[in-house]
Amino acid sequence: MMTLCATCGTVVRVIGDAVEIDHLVGERSSFWPEGYVCPRCDGVAVAVPAGKQSSEMFLGRPGESLFELTPVEAFALFSGLGLPAERKCSVQEIEQTMLEGVVRWGLETDPRNARTYLKWLETQQGTRLYLGAGPNGAVVFRIRPKRQIGEVQDDR
Repeated sequence: MMTLCATCGTVVRVIGDAVEIDHLVGERSSFWPEGYVCPRCDGVAVAVPAGKQSSEMFLGRPGESLFELTPVEAFALFSGLGLPAERKCSVQEIEQTMLEGVVRWGLETDPRNARTYLKWLETQQGTRLYLGAGPNGAVVFRIRPKRQIGEVQDDR
């Protein structure tokens, strides 16, 4: 199973057990056919059905425009948790990132109860830390590196 980003052309190829792929991220998943996200630009990616894949889709640079993931890694990516490398959020990595200096942040208000949530912090270098709720405070669950110039910048 593969996805293709209409914005930047990035391809995600999911490799593994066919049944697991189908249920987690394939035709039997809630993502099919247009609920995918591009790991490079955060744009909308679409599923490419078997038989419609072309050899050109494999010409990208691995780790830049071609990503090969397991079904579980792909499920995490398409659920907003990012690539496996972005989910390494040790104390040292968070502290090093915070030293870059926070310059932007993402806020969201819940219309049901008027609570405001801090979703992410972005540093002067363009690195973004994504936050979630934990029993002892905010949890950093993803550290996304700076996006390349010309790529889509958004608040996801």
